[in-house]
Amino acid sequence: MSLYGELAAVADELLAEFGQEIILYASMPGGYNPATGQSSATDAGYYGRGAAFDFNFRDSGQTFGAGTLIQAGDRQLYLSPVGVPAPNPGDLVDLADGSRWNVAAVKTTDPSSAEPVIFECLLRR
Repeated sequence: MSLYGELAAVADELLAEFGQEIILYASMPGGYNPATGQSSATDAGYYGRGAAFDFNFRDSGQTFGAGTLIQAGDRQLYLSPVGVPAPNPGDLVDLADGSRWNVAAVKTTDPSSAEPVIFECLLRR
């Protein structure tokens, strides 16, 4: 296991101890239907670990880029990459309290460009 794989495992352990179980509903490309000429997408649910927080405007740094300004009521989710695909804007997240959130933006910490260490998601209702 590489250094970044080990860091991802440590992040997963910390989120297991101090975070919550989440469900990520990611839209995955489906098969191509030659009769209709269209491809279909399927929504798959993945169980993962994360920690959700109310956004702190002062500390956020608004690092998610243009068009994703933080709004009142947004939440920040640190998501372990272990067992879940990379989230994308438009995916859904169910938190342990039963609330469902839309993923508005994602920032991936991936120093090696091969193995993500953690995903930082901007969640919006």
